[in-house]
Amino acid sequence: LHISFDVFYNNPLMKKTIRFHADDYGWDNAANEGILRCVENGLLDGVSIMSTHTKLHDLVKIKETASSTSLGLHFTLSKGNPMEISN
Repeated sequence: LHISFDVFYNNPLMKKTIRFHADDYGWDNAANEGILRCVENGLLDGVSIMSTHTKLHDLVKIKETASSTSLGLHFTLSKGNPMEISN
């Protein structure tokens, strides 16, 4: 589970906004469960989903759980299974 944060300065008052983002959703069950717990407790603003590691039921789970959390794509070019489109 990787958690990062960014500090944004909102103009014109220069107020600081901190956003917390989890990376590597889909890497393994432990990372998924940790990220889901953080989302359920309102601790994250965003989650990156690993396209080559995530199973369909994990995608459904994060989509249902993270209704107010930004979901993004984590491109993984060197590990995992390639994605494929079926007819």
